[in-house]
Amino acid sequence: MARAAQADWEAYHDAVSFGDPDARELSAMWSSFCHALDDVIDGEALDTEGFSAEMVRALGAFSFNPFYQKHKHELWGLIVQSISYYMESDRWRYSQNPDEVKHANAMRAFYDCVNYQIGYIASGYSFEKMRVLTKQWRDFIWKDVNADGVGVVDEPWRAK
Repeated sequence: MARAAQADWEAYHDAVSFGDPDARELSAMWSSFCHALDDVIDGEALDTEGFSAEMVRALGAFSFNPFYQKHKHELWGLIVQSISYYMESDRWRYSQNPDEVKHANAMRAFYDCVNYQIGYIASGYSFEKMRVLTKQWRDFIWKDVNADGVGVVDEPWRAK
């Protein structure tokens, strides 16, 4: 099974944003930020300039993105929780307990909840629209995470 293409990720961010360009920018930035940090933790070879530029984009989005500024009180708690979940998943993936190892990857992807919240807000707080989005995305990410081969095409922080 092949990994998701860049076009798949772009379509996801389009869906999450429900037409709001600031929500789309935030969703894409948050995903890139998380993937870049994951690559650091995993010991991937990085391009220092590309990684630094990605961190500046993330800081800019948290500082200036109008969607984030308007809804940060609804997003910040999930951002903190997703980082905490990620830290636990990294610990669990090396556990001697096979159940913890099995669940570590699901915990690692908790960052998706930030994007689901962006979608929930951008949809006008429609539970039904968010449910469609989360069902589609969980199926998509499950296939991508369990696929063979190289990940996302557009990761400018990766060493060439």
